[in-house]
Amino acid sequence: MFPADALHALLRHTAAHHRRETIAFGRRLNAVMERLFLTAIWRNFVKGRSERRPDPTTPAMRLELATERWSWRRVLARRLFPKREILPPGWRDLYRRRWITPTLPSNTRHRRHLPPLPRPPRNCALLPQQAAHHHGPPIILPEGSPMPRKHEPPYVVRPSTAVLTRGFDPRLSLGSARPAVFRSSTYVFTTPESAQRAFEIALGKATPEPGENVELIYARLNHPNAEILEDQIVPLEKGAAAAAVFNSGMAAISTVFLSTCGPGESFLFTTPVYGGTHHLIHTLLEPLGFRPIPVPAGDGAALERAIMGAKDLRLVFLETPANPTLTMTDIRRAVEAARGAPQGPLVAVDNTFLGPAFQHPLELGADLVIYSATKYLAGFSDMLAGVVLARDADLVANLRGTRAILGNILQPDECWLLNSRLPTVTLRMNRQSKNAQRIAEALNGHPALRRVLYPSLLADPDQIRIRDAQCDFPGGIITLDVSGGRVAAFSFLKNLRIARDAVSLGGVETLACHPRTTTHSELDEATLDAAGISDSLVRISVGIEDWRDILRDLREALDGIRIPPGPGSHPV
Repeated sequence: MFPADALHALLRHTAAHHRRETIAFGRRLNAVMERLFLTAIWRNFVKGRSERRPDPTTPAMRLELATERWSWRRVLARRLFPKREILPPGWRDLYRRRWITPTLPSNTRHRRHLPPLPRPPRNCALLPQQAAHHHGPPIILPEGSPMPRKHEPPYVVRPSTAVLTRGFDPRLSLGSARPAVFRSSTYVFTTPESAQRAFEIALGKATPEPGENVELIYARLNHPNAEILEDQIVPLEKGAAAAAVFNSGMAAISTVFLSTCGPGESFLFTTPVYGGTHHLIHTLLEPLGFRPIPVPAGDGAALERAIMGAKDLRLVFLETPANPTLTMTDIRRAVEAARGAPQGPLVAVDNTFLGPAFQHPLELGADLVIYSATKYLAGFSDMLAGVVLARDADLVANLRGTRAILGNILQPDECWLLNSRLPTVTLRMNRQSKNAQRIAEALNGHPALRRVLYPSLLADPDQIRIRDAQCDFPGGIITLDVSGGRVAAFSFLKNLRIARDAVSLGGVETLACHPRTTTHSELDEATLDAAGISDSLVRISVGIEDWRDILRDLREALDGIRIPPGPGSHPV
């Protein structure tokens, strides 16, 4: 007989062993389920906490791949147990990334959408399956266009992707992953007929056929690097159809004035305006017979009256926000007034301060948008460039004709360099805007400052309305009104250690300058006073450094202001 005590001990040990194994298994199972649950919560609620409830009509329904409406249960089941979810063949293709789908435009805050295949945005580039030829830019999906059917799938990409892929075929550059530099002044024609055709189109005697690759003639007219850059910069500007590049921002502005106006005709411009533009208007255009009409920035009523009362008005030139006061002008109101004027003038916007990431004039109805690409587009204070973009490709063709005569096209090396900066424009501008907003709001109320001029600190209701209507974010420019006039402003600039006393803006480094004695020194005293550009203003272009270091530098410089007694110590 088996001893009873030994049997009891064996049974107790066996039961305890099974109990321990059961408890351990339960704990492991609980840990796995808890991890799955937390993963589902993170992916669908925490990480996408700012998302809205998606359109119940799924992309699969729009592509005629499915008829069932989406549900959170199906989405979570697909996320947690993808192998158990039976997907239609079309969905399998979508999940294999054969279809690259767009989300929100690149210039807005990214939100995670569920289901993960939302509608395409307004500004969405359609690329063919093969890479685009140098002269064959991809198509832009028109606003309101339906999604293509499944039997004719295009290659849909976001604007930030189109910047890297549009207008460049590596096969034409010996397989180079990025565009090469073409330093040629003239180009060889394949046949005499192609040379004849190229000159006919260049002289305006003929128009290119859709998809036609017109051969290049001469680098003053165009060159491969300019064409690649002009193709790839278009997706950055919402609503743009074409672009022209120039060898500086002032070259772009000059070409716009000379292409749209003539002697005896008038144009309207807002004040204050950049000092170089002011010099162009009053020392070159006005003596040639152009009739400039200044209007205070931000005064919508005065702008409307000036547009309606001007004779032979050809152009309305807006600089918003104004440099350096950051006064905002209502673009849509100016466009509506221009459309109602008898002459139907064009509306051009110098969008250097906020674009292309934070303000989109073409979507507000403007005809032309102008950039000093030296600033935010290039971003490293190491080159000069200018860009003009338009909704109408014919306007850009007109500008290119004037550019060919003036010879102010951007050279191949600079085109190549600017092209390499485009993919990071939005990244840099977002960082600069966040830094600037934190710094401006932290400095607001400092005892050494009368006020801080910055879009998020506006007090005027009309300015707030304009800001909210046309600006996505406040940007990277701050203007400080220092107590103590010019002497205090100069003392502040001398005390800076991180920020550098230099003109220009938009670079990755923080720059500060005194506008009245530098960028706007060409303006007379009365014009400066009327524009609000006083001796106490200091303009700061915030870079991508750690914002806390910049803030400390500015605070220490303000705290260290020393005003010696004398006539220059009084505020102006």
